[in-house]
Order: sequence, then C-alpha cells, then structure tokens
Amino acid sequence: MGLLDECEKLFETRDLYELLSVAKESSETEIKRAYRKLSLRVHPDRCQDDTETATKKFQVLSKASKILLDKESREIYDREGTVDEGGELNEENLKNWTQYWKTLFHFTVDDLKKFEDSYKFSEEEASDLKTIYVECEGDMDLIFEKQICCTIEDETRFREILLQAIKADEVPSFDKFVKESKAKRNRRKRKFEKEAQEVKESMNDLGIDNESDLKQLILQRQSNREQQMGNFFDQLEAKYAKPTKGKKSSTRGKKNKK
Repeated sequence: MGLLDECEKLFETRDLYELLSVAKESSETEIKRAYRKLSLRVHPDRCQDDTETATKKFQVLSKASKILLDKESREIYDREGTVDEGGELNEENLKNWTQYWKTLFHFTVDDLKKFEDSYKFSEEEASDLKTIYVECEGDMDLIFEKQICCTIEDETRFREILLQAIKADEVPSFDKFVKESKAKRNRRKRKFEKEAQEVKESMNDLGIDNESDLKQLILQRQSNREQQMGNFFDQLEAKYAKPTKGKKSSTRGKKNKK
C-alpha cells in the first residue's frame, strides 16, 4: 500500500497538507512545527495500547513531512500529485524514520526547560488540550498519554480548563470525563508516582545527581545514541524535543499517485 493510501486509511485524507493541518503555502518552519506536534502524539514509545497502529501513523507523518520539507519533492507533489515512496510501513524500517525525526529535532536540557516554560499555561497548551480531549472522548488516561509537557500535578488545572470549555460549548461533555470515578483518578495518580520513582531510580543507577550531570550525559548520548540508558532518553526526546535544522534521510523509491 502506498503512502497516500496509508494516509487515507489511517487519517482519512490523501492530502499531505491536510494531514499535517497546514496550509499549502506554509513555510518550512510551520511544517516542522506541525509535524513535531502530531508526531509526538503518535510516537510509538508513548502509545502502549496499539503500538502497531502508532508505528504506522508515525511513519506516515514522517514520510509526509519529508516530502513537504524537500523543495524538489514538494514541487512534484504540488504539480503532479505524486510522492516518492520509501518502502513498506513496518517495524523493520521504523528505526530509519525515528532517526529522521531525531535529525529534525535537537534536544538538550536547556531546550527542554525553555520549551516547557513557554508551553505550559499558554494558549497553545490549552488549545492542544481541548483538541486531544475531543480525540480521546474525555478519557483522562489517554489525554495524559497524548498531552506533552504534563505531570499528574497538572490534572486539576486541566480539569478546570476543560470544564470551562464545556460550559462555553467549545467542546462536548463526555461521560468518561464528567463522571470519572475517584477510584480511577487514584489509579492514575499511583501510576504516575510509580513511573516517577522508576525515573528517579534509573537516574540514580546512572549516577545522575543534578541537572548538570544529566545535561552532560545527554550530550554524550547525542554522539553515541546506542549507548547509555537506551529507551529512557529517547522517550524524553519524544516528549520534549525542540526543532532544529537537520540532515535529510534518503528513502527515495517508487511513486504513488494521489
């Protein structure tokens, strides 16, 4: 199945611009920003319930962004409605697209802090939260999986934002949200506390005592990502990355018509 067929199957559109929620005249920066936001929501490391579908969605978004970020490929797509294929969408070539993602989004501790500080409490965060709330039909467990830069301490604030949006008829009222039981909230809180403890223990195992040590270790990982702590920092990158100019991967192949 070709890329545009996969787009239609997974996202119900064959239009790459519509897929990334950008205008046809969008700049490279706008396309990168849209790709970052969408790819974070479906990154395989963050979707535990259906990793196969998440993997395919991640690959489709990556392919679409690569086409629109390449001047020649974008011109061909705009003119002819054809796209360069890069192999089947499966687990075997996921690593190539994950590396492509990393070349576009460079990560440091300072970047993480700046991005998080500017994002939290912003209109963009509130807008994303409302969008994800609708996508998840009010399921707070799923919302916390998809919403970036958040912890369990944000739940009360998120609820206030969403309740106000419901009252203003900006979003629908879902029973999963308004009638969520106290027991489910407590289970979610315990899950977050367990994950936080696991991160703390992992940092202790690596001898990380402060932010300076953490920054030094991440910088070492940038030069040799296959070493150190494996998936831990990849998950941090997937949740808090910042875009930068990077190299383009080479995955040209057959063409598929729109």
